Amino acid sequence: MTATAIKVSDWQEVVKEAKALGFEWGGDFKSIKDAPHFQMTFGLSTSALRQGYSLKESAVKAAYAVIDKLKEDEVVKKDVKVTVKVDGKKIEDSVLDEGVAYLPVRAVAEALGLTVGWDQVSKTVTLSKGAK
Repeated sequence: MTATAIKVSDWQEVVKEAKALGFEWGGDFKSIKDAPHFQMTFGLSTSALRQGYSLKESAVKAAYAVIDKLKEDEVVKKDVKVTVKVDGKKIEDSVLDEGVAYLPVRAVAEALGLTVGWDQVSKTVTLSKGAK
């Protein structure tokens, strides 16, 4: 797949997600030639918005409810505690969120005899056997 095809594919994914959130995609417009963009009209036509019609409070609340739900989904829920053990020995407590256990890398790696490195520039954790 070419780099251009990958970029188009990425944008198609972004458009799909935005539409699911209630945005209109300017790239779909048939009646006018317009630069692709996202817009949210809250149930009003562009003409009505230009004429100064007020947004319905219920439409705005519904949009904020979607946004709030997304924010909530992004946060790792810390209410499900899990215990991390290596060779039967408790290392540390962790959390479980939607089937994913978030583990403290350093504690687990060191319990396995690994050395932990951190590259601030690339934001990369490196686990190695033996000394650094």
